[in-house]
Amino acid sequence: MNNSRVLTIDDESEIGELISDTAVALGFDGRYVCDFRAFRDICASFDPTIIFIDLQMPDVDGIEILNELHRLGNRADIVLISGYNARVLKSARDLGISKGLRVLDILTKPIDIADLESCLNASAPVETEIFDAQDIAEGIAQKQFFPRFQPKLSLAAPVDTIIGAEALIRWRHPVHGEVPPVRFIALAEKAGLIGELTEYMLSAVTAQMRAWQERGFEIEIAVNLSAMTLNDLGLPDRYAKIVREGGIEPSKIILEVTESAVMTNVIDAVEILTRFRLKGFGLSIDDFGTGYSSLVQLYRMPFNELKIDRAFVGKAPGDREAAKIVKIILNLARELEMSVCAEGVETMETLEFLRSIGCEKAQGYLMGKPLLASEFAERCAAGCGEVVSDGVDAPRWHRGRLNRAGLPGDILV
Repeated sequence: MNNSRVLTIDDESEIGELISDTAVALGFDGRYVCDFRAFRDICASFDPTIIFIDLQMPDVDGIEILNELHRLGNRADIVLISGYNARVLKSARDLGISKGLRVLDILTKPIDIADLESCLNASAPVETEIFDAQDIAEGIAQKQFFPRFQPKLSLAAPVDTIIGAEALIRWRHPVHGEVPPVRFIALAEKAGLIGELTEYMLSAVTAQMRAWQERGFEIEIAVNLSAMTLNDLGLPDRYAKIVREGGIEPSKIILEVTESAVMTNVIDAVEILTRFRLKGFGLSIDDFGTGYSSLVQLYRMPFNELKIDRAFVGKAPGDREAAKIVKIILNLARELEMSVCAEGVETMETLEFLRSIGCEKAQGYLMGKPLLASEFAERCAAGCGEVVSDGVDAPRWHRGRLNRAGLPGDILV
């Protein structure tokens, strides 16, 4: 028996038994329920690592179940099952993902045993959390958090050019090594430390930019904002002070906010974001296309950049619907006089598609994974001059260019 626990909610007992019995045969602990009340009760005691959800129940539909799991902060893998058409299933899956749920797969009824076994084998037990709020507080105090920089490419110039980067927080833990944000951001939000952590990150990015600037290298850097901070009306003043005291103009900083975060508290968000723009910061609406903002709300928000979510970008070259959505978002941004950046670009095919439709900027593993400051500096320096041993800056700077003929991300000067 492994440590994986499978829970199924389906009003058809034979389906529940099928999934549960198959799970047990594969070494899982398997259980099933036929109604929502029983599902809520067993979720707390059983703590499933993979959940199969029937989207069409007599007393509740699958979207309500997804909403409940989102409210509870559930981290189990999820498989959606239904006899409904594939498009509805796909919409439900995308909705779950947009809420931060781990939607693993879709199964249509009647269920194929091979597909079911594949889903079960692909699921991974949820990692046991090893950090607490005190660990994060100590990490901030001891300056264990640091930024990695993911290059952002301009597609508008004759030659693709690195024009900026997104700063992505990491934790250099003394015991566990480099820890990704998925392991601590939610905990920081829950503990009320996300504001302090974000300000620390902004200070670190500003200091890095200042070090680069002193060597003649200036570039725009984006920093992410949590939804939990968008009710703090003093945020614009504090951020402007941090940046200016660090010797950087706010115009060199882009603040990225997810579409869903903005919709959490629209009135306060509009005030805070407007004040950020008045102080000179750039504003980018992140993961666009997966949230619920209306065109009226988007029009009222003072964003000057729109980032198309990777869920559409990666599929666009081979999926007509995804391609149409990317084109529609691009045209919408143009009408609203916003620049556009496509996220999740991992193949040359995707990059060429974006270039063919006139997308201005792109970001993703094709251009580079999140890099240490020294690595990002080397990419942008393109080998000119000798990189300083501490890795924060270099004596000469050139903007890098993507080598289309060579390996993805190779830099030519």
